[in-house]
Amino acid sequence: MPACLADTQNSTVRPGVAAPTNPPLLEIASTTASQVVLSWPLASAGFVLETSGALPAGAGWVPLSNDVAIVGRNFARTNNLGPTNSFYRLHKH
Repeated sequence: MPACLADTQNSTVRPGVAAPTNPPLLEIASTTASQVVLSWPLASAGFVLETSGALPAGAGWVPLSNDVAIVGRNFARTNNLGPTNSFYRLHKH
């Protein structure tokens, strides 16, 4: 059966239209002055943690797939902070 989008406002079901999903929340917690722990829910399979040194359009995002662990109900990765900016995102693959 194809995905369906249910519109509860007018009791309509639209076959073939996938319901929108919210992206998972990426939590960032500092553990020391030089490290952060990045974590996101296990239920967000298909998302990959990525990093970039800049945010302008077309910035190069690099996957951070090494050293990802499962901690409780989350994926988690400890990352060392450097002297330059680091930006993180979860990207659907």
